[in-house]
Amino acid sequence: MWKPTNPTELYTLGLFIFTVVLAVISAIQIYLFIQSNRQANRASEAALRASEAAVESNSISRQIMIAEQRPWINHKVGIGGPLSYSDEKGWYFPIDYSLINIGKSPGTMVSFYAQMIPFNISVYPKQSIVNNVPQGNPLPGTNIEEELQNICKIPEDKEWVKMGFGQILFPNESKKGVLNIQANGELFEKAKEHEGFSGQFLILICVKYGSTFNDKMYRTAKSYHLWKSVDGQRITLEGETISASELALTESPQLFTKIIE
Repeated sequence: MWKPTNPTELYTLGLFIFTVVLAVISAIQIYLFIQSNRQANRASEAALRASEAAVESNSISRQIMIAEQRPWINHKVGIGGPLSYSDEKGWYFPIDYSLINIGKSPGTMVSFYAQMIPFNISVYPKQSIVNNVPQGNPLPGTNIEEELQNICKIPEDKEWVKMGFGQILFPNESKKGVLNIQANGELFEKAKEHEGFSGQFLILICVKYGSTFNDKMYRTAKSYHLWKSVDGQRITLEGETISASELALTESPQLFTKIIE
């Protein structure tokens, strides 16, 4: 084993030992720093997850609170008079309506919309049936779900289709009225060319309203079938006047014919 024999060698040995010890201490410090940093990162991630969970929990709690305390506005409609047609006005129909807030807080900016359209069912064109076997694709019928979405998108500034816009409806409060619907004549002209016209009209209803809890607009929409109550008779697209006693208005039974938000 080598041993220092003079002061210079002894100094060199001491310096070497000091350097090795310093390197070992530095390595230990680096290791401890890395471990500490990892633990700090884990703690930070855990705190972030806890914070996100708390925010999500608060958001869920608020949503539950709003669902329990928000306004819920229901509507009922009925026949308000005869279904009539004239060359000047086209199809014209009055409906009785009532709105009631069955929720626990006021409904704000309450607006009532109604529209009347022909009801077409999906059929194969006569010329596409060969030897009683349909060929190709059928003519699409009225998409009630899409039509409800369209009427609920009507801007609130359309004065001719709204009733009660901007009003407040308090819990258990109800409002009644009559809305005169003047139909879009273009839709009925197109229905004359559709082989699947059912002989019935659709009355589309949408109620839009807000709440005091947020800026969201809520919607309740339904579709109703308007038809002749006399067995076997259909509404003719050429135009006629049908008394209220000869009409029936029933809620559509199909799936996807309601919007409740």
